[in-house]
Amino acid sequence: MRLGRAGHATAIVPLAEVHHGFAANALRGPDRVPRDLFDIGASWAVFQRKHIDPSGHAEQWARLRRSERQRLLRYLVSGPLEPAQLRRLMKRLDQGYAEGKVRELTAARIATHPQTPLRPSPPCPAAVPLSRRAPSGCAGTGKLPHSACETARSSP
Repeated sequence: MRLGRAGHATAIVPLAEVHHGFAANALRGPDRVPRDLFDIGASWAVFQRKHIDPSGHAEQWARLRRSERQRLLRYLVSGPLEPAQLRRLMKRLDQGYAEGKVRELTAARIATHPQTPLRPSPPCPAAVPLSRRAPSGCAGTGKLPHSACETARSSP
């Protein structure tokens, strides 16, 4: 949204792969259980204030809060979360939301450089130009089954 308002466009990058980290950090444990939801609550409140009509805030917040609670209940049932932790995390979510509702809104800045340089990745063995791909390619995955890859490579 910020890019569009700033007059920028997005690009589609065929075969791009997005990797989301799963490592433990200050906000989640090694089992992916959240350690704190304050920032999520605050972030949603700011997002609402910037991008959503105020008449829809309460309904959207109820839906988001319910979704977070259901996520925590899954962790509770599977074992890594205790009832007291669930209550604390929901309280922190609500505290963050309340803080985000009064947080000063600042003009969004678009990054002009990455936080870290792009790291090289190993070449994809199935990287075949789209024009040479066999029809049996896995659409939307950016990858081809081995047999389709071989077919595409042997085509003129």
